[in-house]
Amino acid sequence: MRKKQSWHLTQSGRAAIKAAQDTSGNIGQVASGGEKPGNEPEEAKLQNTSKQIVQTAILQAVKQVSQESQQKELKEECTVSQHLKEEELIKKHDKKK
Repeated sequence: MRKKQSWHLTQSGRAAIKAAQDTSGNIGQVASGGEKPGNEPEEAKLQNTSKQIVQTAILQAVKQVSQESQQKELKEECTVSQHLKEEELIKKHDKKK
């Protein structure tokens, strides 16, 4: 019996995405504010780098959420398994009485 997977960003996951977005915004501001006209290849390079930073941060956040979900699920499964073993021992003990 498998539970429906729910995805919730942890505080650190949200922070990673926000930091990446802030970084990408800063890169764009520096590029557009400090460049001379006609320097479009540099701006395109900075925009691509910015996109890669955001994508990397999002992938890391998703990976972290996935790992945390798996750990939580394993912990729950272990708890259920331990509970079932305890019930079996109680039943065996009750039968001996």
